[in-house]
Amino acid sequence: LLSQILDCPLWCSVTALVSVATILTVAGGLAVVMVTDSFQSILMIFGAATITILGFQQVGGLDRLLEEVSPERWALLRPASDADYPWHAMLLGYPVLGVWFWCTDQTIVQRVLGARDLKQGQLGILFTGFLKIFTPLIFAVPGILCFVLHPHLDDPDKAFMTMVTHYLPVGMVGLIVAVLIAALVSTIDSGLNSFSTIFTLDIYQRKFHPDSSPGHIKQVGRIVTIGIAILSIGIALSMQTVGKNLFDLMQSIIAYFAPPMAAVFLLGVLWRRATATAALWTLICGSAVSLSVGVADFFKQPIAEQFGLEIHLPHFLLMAFYLFAGITLFMIAVSLLTKNAPCEEPLPAIAEACRQSDTKTFGVWLGWALLATIMIGIYFCFHSLANADQGVSRVTTSTFEWVTTT
Repeated sequence: LLSQILDCPLWCSVTALVSVATILTVAGGLAVVMVTDSFQSILMIFGAATITILGFQQVGGLDRLLEEVSPERWALLRPASDADYPWHAMLLGYPVLGVWFWCTDQTIVQRVLGARDLKQGQLGILFTGFLKIFTPLIFAVPGILCFVLHPHLDDPDKAFMTMVTHYLPVGMVGLIVAVLIAALVSTIDSGLNSFSTIFTLDIYQRKFHPDSSPGHIKQVGRIVTIGIAILSIGIALSMQTVGKNLFDLMQSIIAYFAPPMAAVFLLGVLWRRATATAALWTLICGSAVSLSVGVADFFKQPIAEQFGLEIHLPHFLLMAFYLFAGITLFMIAVSLLTKNAPCEEPLPAIAEACRQSDTKTFGVWLGWALLATIMIGIYFCFHSLANADQGVSRVTTSTFEWVTTT
């Protein structure tokens, strides 16, 4: 997006952003990550909401939007024959991605572990869930608005940039650029900080130099941060050759990281017979298989063109589920063939953990129920729009107006 808005080469934008994020991470650590996250989230919501409001004004309101957009474009659950996102692939695959991101991704986990106590961590995650309510309204709807206003746009990845440059005043364009920089720096420095933390504490110090001083560990972490930043530039630029749009690319990358982590996490938490040996070998073998399949999927188009082959793989969300199922069976089998080491302690049940922590969770469960109700309502709203005939969607339109206004 920055490359498009500023009309500069992609490599220049990528290098500049990674450089800024690396300097901030090396200098400030997790504290800087927290500040940039909070700052960019406020700016992102404000900027995207502004684009949505101005887009509605340009279209002429919700009634005009519903007249111009065919019902199937509102569908969140697509037919099984849909090439992009069939419903069964989403139903089976997205939970695997969700468990990986929300339960095992270090960029999320380290924030929860940084909470004051268990309840604060629970409420923080619940608040983040409520922020997700904005997603379809200020990130998905502007894309539909752009489709109405610019039906002949050649590249869907240019939709956001087109809305920004055509309908925002100059000062707001500058703000959106600042939002993008803040969001990208926030994302990059989160990843760099997490990678550095895991490598220095879990690998370098624990396995090779257990007696290292805090100053030495900090220095190693900074060197690792710079090294992975340079590597990330090359990875980002190589993604140009994959041949997928931006959203599909991000989801497909996650789909091949998620299965082994999700399998180990769920079995480790829910099945007391799981062993540490099984978890270790599941992560090693499962990651090797999953990432190998992912590389084959990403580069199947250039490989097919190079060797004159036809390569057909299932949808990446289905592949995530298949890999998750196979990896789970592998961990179960290894657990049954191995024993728990004397140093291993089984996790307590959820109810037991809550009793031990002396934390009242009624408010957390109540908040979760409210969040689930709202999300189901949003799905119902979009589903009704997708299945409504012209002139028969007055109740749905009123509901949608209420949701967007709220």
